[in-house]
Amino acid sequence: RDLRNVVDGHRAFLDPDVLRCSRELRFLLAWLDYVRPVRRRGGRMCLPEISAGPEGMRIRGGYDVAMAHGSSDPMVPNDLRLDGEERIVVVTGPNHDGKTTYARMVAQEHYLACLGLSVPGESARLPCCEGFLGYLGEEESRSVRNGRLRDDLLQVRGILEAASPRSVVVLNELFSSTTSGDARRLMRWLIGRLAGIGCLAVIVTFLDGLDGVPSADDGHGDARGHADGPSGVGRVVGMVAGLDSADPPHPTFLLA
Repeated sequence: RDLRNVVDGHRAFLDPDVLRCSRELRFLLAWLDYVRPVRRRGGRMCLPEISAGPEGMRIRGGYDVAMAHGSSDPMVPNDLRLDGEERIVVVTGPNHDGKTTYARMVAQEHYLACLGLSVPGESARLPCCEGFLGYLGEEESRSVRNGRLRDDLLQVRGILEAASPRSVVVLNELFSSTTSGDARRLMRWLIGRLAGIGCLAVIVTFLDGLDGVPSADDGHGDARGHADGPSGVGRVVGMVAGLDSADPPHPTFLLA
């Protein structure tokens, strides 16, 4: 009874900051335990450099840490680089060539960085974004009642309403349930809207030839296959998944 009275009378004994530190340390140690087998396999981890402004982002040797943790297949690191006025990268290529994995890698980099954790890769310079918006388009997330295209459009509307020049957006394989012509028109419209907002974005698509899409505001792309948005913001670049030159049908899972 005396012990119970002491406990009841000192429930606020532990300082709230100490309790918070304890919870965060447990989370950090759990993350280090999670990536330990990945590091044993040669997976590099780094603390990202966070830039104060919204300009560009660079990832060197990044990879999907969840895939690396649950698979014994060799890891294939990839890079991402957006400099200066470059704001949007459009990734395309054949099926099963690593595009979705690439989108997951970029999403993980920003999500983990927002939590203050190490990120997969040799080095990373990421913007201090005010919002990370992603839609990986996984089958289990789609509503049977609404239909795949409607779900895609609802997701896009929410993202466009929330996006700002200081947002990072990652989108994967949108509009794959409609015709290629309609998908191309919808994707051109979406890229134009994102370019007009001025946010950083990585868009993975089964469509090609979208890296020269102009923004929604000016309607003119330059001769280098980029698109200039308002005040020079909204430049769009393209990346393509590579195929093995010695065995063309097989992908290298490298994007350039």
